[in-house]
Amino acid sequence: MDIRGLMRAMNTNNFVWGKLSESSDLTRDLLTIYDKVFFVEFVKYFDAEVDPLDLVETTLDTARAYIISWNSKQANKSNFNIYTGRHILKAGVAARDLEHSLRQITKSDLAEYVLNWNMENIAKGKSPKTDQLFDHIQRQFGPSNPLEIYRIIAESFANAVDGLISLPDKDETERQYVARGDAFSREVQSDKWSKVSKAPAHHALQRAAIAFKPLWEQHSSRLYHKGRYDETKEGFYSPPAKALHFVIRKIAPEVKLTLVGTAIGKTRNQP
Repeated sequence: MDIRGLMRAMNTNNFVWGKLSESSDLTRDLLTIYDKVFFVEFVKYFDAEVDPLDLVETTLDTARAYIISWNSKQANKSNFNIYTGRHILKAGVAARDLEHSLRQITKSDLAEYVLNWNMENIAKGKSPKTDQLFDHIQRQFGPSNPLEIYRIIAESFANAVDGLISLPDKDETERQYVARGDAFSREVQSDKWSKVSKAPAHHALQRAAIAFKPLWEQHSSRLYHKGRYDETKEGFYSPPAKALHFVIRKIAPEVKLTLVGTAIGKTRNQP
């Protein structure tokens, strides 16, 4: 790829990621990228009849796997600030307190109804993602116990914090547990912390390859493997790699066919 082509790819990638990373409806936004024209061409990569619904669903699942894993890889590279540990711990304490209070509130149907109604009205319009969440809850769930979902979220958040930094017991002072949170930050900053596993170099591609694997194995007679390397073909001579590359390059045009072949090779021992 020449310098102009590289710049075009970078600009396209920045646009796509800026749109998809902040998406409030990822399925909708992906379908503007993976449109009818894409699927008319994509189906040609398979040598067996493909169910259209499977084709669309797996394509979107593959793209989601790449997007989510790419973002998690970037998060994996980020740094802790000196007070990040104490902020995590304080958030965990607050979440534990919130879970307890919500548990008490749910003893009154009237209190639940009034609080939930007020909260949704106040939050409405603050964030497209929040609006989508509330809309989904209202359409999909029954009206009883409207605060239960938030109690579970608060409880899960508190447990997530406790899995990183033990939440304080009733005899521990704020000064003591804040100091413990700061010690946790120093541990992470010193690179001695081992609780977060390092994602592999091409984590996003590997997750996408795993997501794509069932579709290929169900609708192609060819093996799902990376094939042999061929310099004249700019990568591995592999029909599944070419098909997966066709999907990935719509959201990450700079990704090389060679890397896609390598990612498929990594799926050998994956379910």
